[in-house]
Amino acid sequence: MQDERLEGARLGVRIAARGQLWRLWAALLGVPNPQYGLASILDFAPERVPAAMASTISDLDPGRLLVAARSLAKQLTALGECLPPDLSDTGRHGPLCHERPG
Repeated sequence: MQDERLEGARLGVRIAARGQLWRLWAALLGVPNPQYGLASILDFAPERVPAAMASTISDLDPGRLLVAARSLAKQLTALGECLPPDLSDTGRHGPLCHERPG
């Protein structure tokens, strides 16, 4: 029972992290209403859906879940480097910042 709750909690954390990642992508792509993440990307720039996001999805196999979670963490870290240090700075700094998603 405790193992099932722990697995459920891990899955919930991964889903929440993926939502945050979609919001970051939306902001970096410059679509309106980036707080809606994937929905905004699909509404305003469906041709720019980042191909890298496919690697954050898996079935329930522990090994594949780990690979997906690592991809998610790597993308969150890389996109975090693209964020300006404050809102007045519009420069992009990290390695993914200058790539064209998709």
